[in-house]
Amino acid sequence: MYFPEIRGHLLAAGIAVASFDKRGIGGSSGQWTEAGLVEQAEDATAALEHLLVLGVTRPVGLFGHSQGGWVVLEAAGRGAPVDYVVANSGPGVPPAVQDRFALQRSLLRAGRTAGEVDARLLAFDAMAEMLRTGVAFEEAQARMHALGVDDGTGFVAADAQQWELSRSILDHDPRPAMHRIDVPLLALFGVEDEIVPVGVSAAIYEAEVRPDLLTVVVLPGGDHRMQTGDPRRLVDGYADALVGFILAAVR
Repeated sequence: MYFPEIRGHLLAAGIAVASFDKRGIGGSSGQWTEAGLVEQAEDATAALEHLLVLGVTRPVGLFGHSQGGWVVLEAAGRGAPVDYVVANSGPGVPPAVQDRFALQRSLLRAGRTAGEVDARLLAFDAMAEMLRTGVAFEEAQARMHALGVDDGTGFVAADAQQWELSRSILDHDPRPAMHRIDVPLLALFGVEDEIVPVGVSAAIYEAEVRPDLLTVVVLPGGDHRMQTGDPRRLVDGYADALVGFILAAVR
């Protein structure tokens, strides 16, 4: 109910859309826990290159939502054959920073006291340090249990494979990729996003991306999925911002 609505707006504007599943999802082979952000960027580049081999003509672009924002930035920064990039609720901060922010916001929404919030954030910091210092999954589980945290504190890992994936992406810095991008880039955010620190992220895009290439749009009322209302729908102005950017970028 989310991406089909976006695809509908793009198709109605004459913009073709092709998407693919992560490794191990849907019809894709492999295992998603073996693909960090760099590997996902390589997969996205391979998909684009395959489309071009099949005869799809440029201009072509990349659209990535949330974690996919890091992926498309990395792909474009590494020279993927693109003519524009869209980072949809794409964090400008590393995953550790983004996940800590999301945890804090979720605790506050749940009505936790200031002391409870601080305690959970300290547990998150301890877990992040275990990832950075190479602590094995089983040992990390035992330490988190000792801290009284068994219901997930950011970077939720169900098994050792997911733990190692978290380790591989924890401190991924999107800024070098932003700095290397040489095609038009749209960074779209919703003001009500509780997952991504919007103000900080927008400032980082503005500091790292060439001003003549960058468009930052922050939409009032939009959440992490750029939705609002009940039932949920895309926030006003979203489709115009996305479609208008793409059509301008490919002229």
